[in-house]
Amino acid sequence: MNISEVLDQIEADKVASAVEAAKKDKVKHWKAENAERVHEEKVKKVVYRSVKAVAKYFWDHEAKVEKAAEKAQKTHLVEEAKLSLAAKKELAQQEQECAKVKKKALQDATKASQELASKGKRKCTYGSMGEDKENELTKDDCSMPSPK
Repeated sequence: MNISEVLDQIEADKVASAVEAAKKDKVKHWKAENAERVHEEKVKKVVYRSVKAVAKYFWDHEAKVEKAAEKAQKTHLVEEAKLSLAAKKELAQQEQECAKVKKKALQDATKASQELASKGKRKCTYGSMGEDKENELTKDDCSMPSPK
């Protein structure tokens, strides 16, 4: 081998090693770009998941608040219905008691009227409240004392 062949060989080796170095640099550059892109995608996924989780938390919380409000409203309506029912029962009971008192008063007034009529007085009380109705008396309302 002569010197020019050796120099050509060295030159060829230098070019080949430069090409190899360029390829390696290019591969390193691609790997770096790829790693950066992958890292960005991972970061985007993590951020997306975090935002999604926070949004889901607030949506769930909002739904829970709405359900609680609906439940409270239903509970309030049920309580109002119970109170209304209790008030209706109490009113019915009071009406029954009032009817009993009216009936008793009418019976007492009728009894007093009969007693007065039997004693010979013209005054007769009748009605649910025991009112005196002297001017409106008829033969049927009060019995007249028999003359002796």
